[in-house]
Amino acid sequence: MKERLAYSTISQLSYMLIGAFTLHTFGLVGSVFHMLSHSLLKITFFFCAGIVMRQTGKTLISQMRGVGRQLPATMSAFAIASLGMVGMLPLNAFWSKYYLMKGTVAAGSWYLSLILVATGILNAFCFIPIVISAFSGREGRQREERGTGSQVCRSFCWLQ
Repeated sequence: MKERLAYSTISQLSYMLIGAFTLHTFGLVGSVFHMLSHSLLKITFFFCAGIVMRQTGKTLISQMRGVGRQLPATMSAFAIASLGMVGMLPLNAFWSKYYLMKGTVAAGSWYLSLILVATGILNAFCFIPIVISAFSGREGRQREERGTGSQVCRSFCWLQ
């Protein structure tokens, strides 16, 4: 799971570069705001992945079936971060992507905004199946989420 999270960072870094290369105020604002948004989203993802690995011992996406029933707060935070990564309203990455798109259109590179929409859809195909798998499948043994890791994960989720 951590590999998928790490690889998705590459696409998110390209968002920041697109905003910077527009050399337009909206694009630059979107780029800086996306740096902040992405860091909050990514730390939430990695905290959730760490909690899942520590509590269940599962490290592969193929093993995630039913984890949402064992760790509902953690996987709910993961789900919110997934929606944020896609760019759903009203989460923070929506606004950064909005300014990035506004900057590309204002700079005369409207086709880049289409690329931003397409990569948002690809992010949905990357993260949403993990959430669906985690909350579906056979019901696992209910485990109490304990420790400060779960609390930290939820607090970052509220920042979204």
